[in-house]
Amino acid sequence: MRTLVVATLFALGLATLPAAAQQQPVLTITGTGSVSAAPDIATVTTAVETAAPTAAEALAENSAIMAQVFETLTAAGVARKDIQTNQLSVQPEYRNLKSSSSSGEVEIYQYRVRNGLAVRVRDLGNLGTVLDRIVRTGINQIGGIGFGHSKPGPMLAEARKAAMADAIATAELYAAAAGIRLVRVLSVSEYGRPNLGAAMEMSRAGDSLAVPIAGGEQAISTSVNVVWAVEQD
Repeated sequence: MRTLVVATLFALGLATLPAAAQQQPVLTITGTGSVSAAPDIATVTTAVETAAPTAAEALAENSAIMAQVFETLTAAGVARKDIQTNQLSVQPEYRNLKSSSSSGEVEIYQYRVRNGLAVRVRDLGNLGTVLDRIVRTGINQIGGIGFGHSKPGPMLAEARKAAMADAIATAELYAAAAGIRLVRVLSVSEYGRPNLGAAMEMSRAGDSLAVPIAGGEQAISTSVNVVWAVEQD
């Protein structure tokens, strides 16, 4: 069930419009609306890191593990369109030469390869299983899990309606308290991005990650700035 929450940020002032508007007094109100619901999608950021004396060896080992990870994800029901490489790096690692540790001379002793992967899981009931399987396959870095909504449009529409209703209710309250009358709406503007929730940071724990995952609820919110022309009662 979705929970509707409204909050109010307001700015009250008898300001004036440009000369073209004949210096008409105005009332400016900001309304905020928020709609919360359980997420239905998760994005996991993962990576395979390998190291070897040569770049070719490190890359070959990494590629072999990543190929197995792809097969494991496919077998777990994750579509290939939901698997995306987001990083690939090959970096030399240095150490001091034993024969000249005091001189500061260094040598390359190995190469480290990191292949990052973003995996979108559309069946949240399968998320724990997917994590467990890819760790067993060879994934050794899990950076975080971000929950979200696959179709945020209807929720955003509800948040916009709530924001406008909040602005109207607040404007009516202040107009009554100030002894003024709302004449007409002069402008409505939306600002800010919908809040889709933050990622949950997570690190690998042991050789198995058979851990229950809770998505909780996430909110989509928006704010509107509404300007009314007003008259004294």
